[in-house]
Amino acid sequence: GLDPDDARRKMMAVEANCVGTLFAAMDSHPAHVGVHLFGCLAATAIAQGTDTAAAERKRVVLDLGIAPIVAAMGASLSHAAVQRHGCAAIATATAGTTIPDVMRKRYAANAGAVQAVVRAMDTHRARADVAAEGCRALVSLCSDATAMSVEHKQMAVDAGSLEAV
Repeated sequence: GLDPDDARRKMMAVEANCVGTLFAAMDSHPAHVGVHLFGCLAATAIAQGTDTAAAERKRVVLDLGIAPIVAAMGASLSHAAVQRHGCAAIATATAGTTIPDVMRKRYAANAGAVQAVVRAMDTHRARADVAAEGCRALVSLCSDATAMSVEHKQMAVDAGSLEAV
């Protein structure tokens, strides 16, 4: 679980626009593996939680961060740690089954998240940690009871997910 102080610190970071600054740094340093790695780690940490403000943090992370996360995964494709933590950020920010969760899944899928996850898994087939986070991201992106879920599943198949898994 998430303790109240942790949740409060995360919302302070969102309210102070730390998330925007984080993703601006990722955009400003498109070839820096360390910025990509720690940017993805920070996105995951901010989006995690089951407290009442978690949905808002997930929304902010996806609104501001899905493009930089997908770009970082593309630019640092040979770096397994970036791929693992990029998949974790996508999985965490798209988790859930409420209407807002489903909309976040759609937004992430339309931004190339499904393809980024499959590329990560395909490139790092020998890495169980990348495979595990990639599978978690695909489950998150493709699981809900809507027509969008079917569309996302097809995106995953078209991107080669069956071969990558």
